[in-house]
Amino acid sequence: MKFLFWKYYVSVMLMAIISVAHADEMFSDEAFSYIVIKKLVYSPPNQTPWGAVINTQEEWGQLFGSWQGDFAPQEPAPRFYFEQYQLVTGGFGAKPSGGYSVVVDRVDELGDAIYVSVLDISPGSGCSVSWGFTSPYATILIKKSTKPIKFSITKLVTECAS
Repeated sequence: MKFLFWKYYVSVMLMAIISVAHADEMFSDEAFSYIVIKKLVYSPPNQTPWGAVINTQEEWGQLFGSWQGDFAPQEPAPRFYFEQYQLVTGGFGAKPSGGYSVVVDRVDELGDAIYVSVLDISPGSGCSVSWGFTSPYATILIKKSTKPIKFSITKLVTECAS
């Protein structure tokens, strides 16, 4: 039994090391890359559009905690290497139903700023959607930079058969 535990433990640790190595390769100097952070358990309950650049674990912990609201117990914010990276997160506020999404299309670093191209996707009139309010958002991890971050937003409507 102990052997199986240690075998499992070692394999998990190797996967974690390989994941970190892969992230470093992805952030090579040849291209300005980003990693999409998978949707977390809780959605931000914001009523208005917003965007934030997170540069420290403390800032991230405060924002992540506000997303959880009064749920008990609150989960700690996932840890990131803020010495080398920063998080960019944002959304377009509360929506009346499902079928809405926010997608980061691309990230470009130019001389004056980092430009984040975002798709604001909404369902068309013939689309079947879930009931209830949603707050779609996206979070990406990028190399740390002192350049300002500017957003380019493209609105798209999903076409569905009636």
